Amino acid sequence: MDGKLFQKNVELWACAHPKEAVWLPYIDCDHLQFCKTKKGQANLKVRENSRTHYYHSNVDAKKEAERWFAKLDLKGVDVLYIYGVGLGYYFDAAKSWLKKGPEKHLVFLEDDLAVVHRLFETRKGSEILKHEQVSLYHFNEISDTEVIFNELFWNFVMSKIDFSCLKYYEKIKGEKFTELHHQISYDAATKNGLLEEYLEYGIAFFRNFYSNMPKLADSSLGNTLFGQFKNIPAVICGAGPSLQKNISLLKTIGDRAIIFGGSSSLNALSAAGIVPHLGAGIDPNPMQEERLSQVQNLSFPFLYRNRMFPKALDLVTGPKLYITGAGGYDISEWFENKLDIDGEVIEEGRNVVNFCLEVAHAMGCNPIIFVGMDLAYTGMKEYTTGVLEQTTVTEKEILEAEDFNDVPLKKTDIRGKTVYTLWKWVAESKWIGNFAETHPEVTLINATEGGLGFPGVPNKTLAHVVRKHLQRRYRVKSRIDKQIENAKMPRVTKKKIHRVMRELLEGLHRCMDLLNVLSDENERLKREIKKKKKVEHMQTGKGALAETELSEEPAYVYVLQIFNAVFSRVLQRDLRKVYHPTTKISELEHALFRLDLNKKKYTLLKNVATVNIELIKHSLNAKAQRRKGI
Repeated sequence: MDGKLFQKNVELWACAHPKEAVWLPYIDCDHLQFCKTKKGQANLKVRENSRTHYYHSNVDAKKEAERWFAKLDLKGVDVLYIYGVGLGYYFDAAKSWLKKGPEKHLVFLEDDLAVVHRLFETRKGSEILKHEQVSLYHFNEISDTEVIFNELFWNFVMSKIDFSCLKYYEKIKGEKFTELHHQISYDAATKNGLLEEYLEYGIAFFRNFYSNMPKLADSSLGNTLFGQFKNIPAVICGAGPSLQKNISLLKTIGDRAIIFGGSSSLNALSAAGIVPHLGAGIDPNPMQEERLSQVQNLSFPFLYRNRMFPKALDLVTGPKLYITGAGGYDISEWFENKLDIDGEVIEEGRNVVNFCLEVAHAMGCNPIIFVGMDLAYTGMKEYTTGVLEQTTVTEKEILEAEDFNDVPLKKTDIRGKTVYTLWKWVAESKWIGNFAETHPEVTLINATEGGLGFPGVPNKTLAHVVRKHLQRRYRVKSRIDKQIENAKMPRVTKKKIHRVMRELLEGLHRCMDLLNVLSDENERLKREIKKKKKVEHMQTGKGALAETELSEEPAYVYVLQIFNAVFSRVLQRDLRKVYHPTTKISELEHALFRLDLNKKKYTLLKNVATVNIELIKHSLNAKAQRRKGI
């Protein structure tokens, strides 16, 4: 081994991966040996079960890599993830693609440090580490990759990605590659969805939020229910195919457990003639209105947050129970402080079922029982009866999905049978399993008689759960009604809400003025640096004062600050190129680059402020028009 070359490569890798670099010299590589292909090219071999396995073709490793690359469809793709790095032949094959533009990037994901060790003993390892468009990451298990995947997402934010695999790994670790592919695709799609909302200045959220704000005057505080139902069982309903098995029993337990329904499960319960004790909605999309419009009776108490689609919330005829907070935004805290609304803020999770679980836990419910939560195509059905006219799917139909995140994978269900599922459902199963692990004080039971189940959560039939846990009667409806009486918010009037909205409007105008000062000073400093050809400081005195005033402005803290954090993180993608170990850039160029990024950020923040100003004005004008009867 060339010790100097290896050490130099380790030092290069340590710039981005210091922890792994520390461990690398101590990795045992005796089982992984260098060898030569029939063409005389470097290869790796390992001996297992009396057989020799080669990481690359033992005939022609270069030709194998070229054939691999020729089969890829990389139209529009900016980032190519490759599971398995071997000795870097796939890097050679992809060089022509990397030359198409600086936005193209290869990301090697390797789960064997011995392979990384051997690669770093070669000059090809040096070439990979020095290439600005190539990254090498190590991971152990997919379950431990949250930090890595989060870093990768921000490094290549909003980029179109694709996946491939070292041919040898595809053969011996095919299942792991499939899960890795699904995990990264799902994480990227989920985070891109959230990020798109921020990059579109939060319009989708704020439009609903400000439209729903005046409705607080006609709502009660749902948080008042927290802690008032200790050790009363809760049943959270999903809309999976197995719900149909439990409908008859669900009709008999109305006074022995608090029944929660949200989103599609409300349609299923309505079709079966079951009225839940508590409904819930946080969906911001028009589809929520369509679903709720098909529910025959919406007179039951309804938990919501201001993210919910306004026209859907208008359909609710029963008590509206506002839950404090707004996932991903701080604006609700501003209004709650100003309106003297006090309540514990809870997470809302990935969807309305997670939201119901958080609420049930906050209420003190125990045990918490799930029904209709298949998270799988049980019996080749997507939903139970009452949600869609056609609930059955075909294998051909789901396997030919255009979006990879809608392509199913096979898993073993709670009965030991193979079932099709989606990675988003696998992720939801893990979320509930993690909740159970984090909250050992509450008993979770999966009474869904089919589907994936949840890690660490026992599977029981609903009949068993009824016999063991649901024998006592609690006068559930009257208890909830009593708490709702105590939850009214008489001091939260529409007049007060509109006054607070106008106060926020004034603060946003002040933010605009300060952002204009920062933009002007940023441009003045840029002209000064260009003229003097040197960097004396990175902010003017006037700019520093404006920045301090902005950071102390409540409208910035509660509206713009989260966007500043997101925009700064997005712009880090550009800065990362500047900080690459092989990048040579002068102090002057670096300063001007940072000032250009500042300009982009100030423009984005001004756009967010403008959106909020216009939406608040629209909400206030709607009030004036209603007064005039327009």
